[in-house]
Amino acid sequence: RSAEHKRSSEESLFKMKTGLKGGIYRLLSANIEVKVSQDSVVKKQYGLGRRIDVDSERGVTLLDTYDDKMGLVKEDSVYIVSCAAHLNRLRELANSELSNKLLLLKENVYQQKGPIDMNDIVVDRISGWMPIGSAPTTAFRGTFIGDSLNPIKNLKIDRENTLGVGLFGFVQNFTAKNVTLQNAKVKGHSFVGALVG
Repeated sequence: RSAEHKRSSEESLFKMKTGLKGGIYRLLSANIEVKVSQDSVVKKQYGLGRRIDVDSERGVTLLDTYDDKMGLVKEDSVYIVSCAAHLNRLRELANSELSNKLLLLKENVYQQKGPIDMNDIVVDRISGWMPIGSAPTTAFRGTFIGDSLNPIKNLKIDRENTLGVGLFGFVQNFTAKNVTLQNAKVKGHSFVGALVG
């Protein structure tokens, strides 16, 4: 379902294009108009994975915190990964030496919520996915908790001249739990695995 969002001072107004029953939903995306200059407004994607509580009397309430620096939703003290775009965001953070050092702490916990289809994102049409932590200097740190009932599917990597190939490439102080991969096709030079290279 989709909705229109307008912000008025401290209030956010959601107008659903079709009705929703009361309950808790997870936003797949929210495109919000952001004024970049006096004459220019752009739409910015915001709050991916954020939960909303829809109530006929109270309206819509946002339940989670959005971490602007990480570009991910934080539910309690855990970062939520609920789509291929979130994995791509982790890859961007990890593979940049600056954000890797400043934001990817070994104490960080990332939790998959629901199925993830890697066909939903294209990093490179020929070589496929670039690993999260693509070099020893940009190793991924933290704990990644999968959703054992829902796989990460259709991971495709064809990097025959690359070391450290997998969903995660180079890792340090890393723990993975309950991660299920389905229909993964991974090729690399050495240190190759579907989950971790």
